[in-house]
Amino acid sequence: MHDAVRSVTAWITLWRLFRGRRAGAAIAVVAGFLAIALGAPAQAQSGGVGLPDAASSRAVQTLQALSAEAEKVRTTGVLDTTRINDFFAARGAAPFLIGLPRSPDRATTSNLWSYFFRGSQIYPARLNAERPLVGYYNVLADAWLVTRWVRQDDTFKMSDARVLLGDVLQGATASSVQATPRWLAELPDRTVVNGLQVQAAAAVRAFHAVHPQLAAGAAEVDDRVGEAFSRSMLSQRLAGLLGVLADVTAEGPIARLETQFAQAIKAGDGAALKRFAGAAVEPRAVSIMTQANRRVREGLSPLLAVETGGVTVVFSAAPTQARFFYFTEYHRQASGQPAVRGVGAFDAYAQVR
Repeated sequence: MHDAVRSVTAWITLWRLFRGRRAGAAIAVVAGFLAIALGAPAQAQSGGVGLPDAASSRAVQTLQALSAEAEKVRTTGVLDTTRINDFFAARGAAPFLIGLPRSPDRATTSNLWSYFFRGSQIYPARLNAERPLVGYYNVLADAWLVTRWVRQDDTFKMSDARVLLGDVLQGATASSVQATPRWLAELPDRTVVNGLQVQAAAAVRAFHAVHPQLAAGAAEVDDRVGEAFSRSMLSQRLAGLLGVLADVTAEGPIARLETQFAQAIKAGDGAALKRFAGAAVEPRAVSIMTQANRRVREGLSPLLAVETGGVTVVFSAAPTQARFFYFTEYHRQASGQPAVRGVGAFDAYAQVR
């Protein structure tokens, strides 16, 4: 992070979600998100696709071409997962298997995969290999889709795709893996914000330890627990997260409040944000949240909801990225209606190095 960013973060404190003792509702814009607000380059905004200075020209060219195709896969996965093989499979291959255990029908399966891709970030690896990799990591579900690519007709095509759980990549066994992602299982001992950041950093570090960015050799994607088990766990995690999100953001008072919040952020309307949050937002944070890069603000919509002890927190992101999140905290009043008690923003990958 640049020195200018560090100097700004001196007044910022990390908003502690789900802590019993609070000095009052407040906003936090967590360090890392500020880089976008202060005009960080597009590479930093995209979610961690960068190379060491010693990268070869071949690796750089591979990164550029592979990242372009990988981003198209992500977009297709969000809109219509069933078309991934049609558009991106290598000749004679059908690498992406859409089936997920425990999913009752094809429509549900497609929705689960759409949710996975919308919450994913792209991590290319083994760029000097004949068959480089791209890992799609969803920090909410703590799961990877690791894809292998081959050069074909002056571009890259997908030849293999496997599900890999983040905790398994870090050494967990089948008996210790839970259907609940680690960040969620650790509440309230760890905050949601800190839990996601710590988990993302550990997951990306483990992935690149096995599959370095500039590696030249091939390597198998070994999840140790089997593809069927990994897919079953992924299916359960996605369904659980999506179910809570659907319940919270269905027609009702929180849904209406979230619409107001998103409209203020997308329009860059500081006055509207102040009216929405009242005393829960500090003036300096208003400008940061409403003047962040347009790519972070446009299309903002809920991606995660967490409920505990009369508190509901909704996390929103633009469909083009799942790194920079806005959040809103609601407390249930005696009347049963929600009241806005906090708003903020953070970078889920702030601790990735």
